Amino acid sequence: MQNRGRVDPNSPAVRAFREEMRRGIFTREGTMAAFPTCFPGETAPLANDESRITALDAAANGTIYGGAGGRQAHLFAAAFHGLTGMVFDFGMPPGATHCAAVCCGASRLVAFVNGPHRDGAPRGLSAGGRRAGYRDAGNRPG
Repeated sequence: MQNRGRVDPNSPAVRAFREEMRRGIFTREGTMAAFPTCFPGETAPLANDESRITALDAAANGTIYGGAGGRQAHLFAAAFHGLTGMVFDFGMPPGATHCAAVCCGASRLVAFVNGPHRDGAPRGLSAGGRRAGYRDAGNRPG
């Protein structure tokens, strides 16, 4: 076994390590937001077994769109301004338990959801809240 000497707490390497830990070595870029999945004081947050966020995308205007899954899938939009903000739940696509992806375009939002369905047909929900059913992944809305 190698004999280790004492560590000098005032050495430049130890001071640099302490500073790096203090500044948060785990967040190198981007923004982290911890916010309830609701409109605070007005609506209830997503249920614990329905709040696993599995997909996120940001629109050009800064609005964040996302999908959560669990017992039931949810689609939501989040808007933040300084230290305030809100999360709006668009609702639950019928029969869906997982949101695989959310994609923002110039004027529309597309969410890809799946899960067990009684009739076997996956369903999507547009940003405007209109439901669109698809017989299989190869069909496109007409």
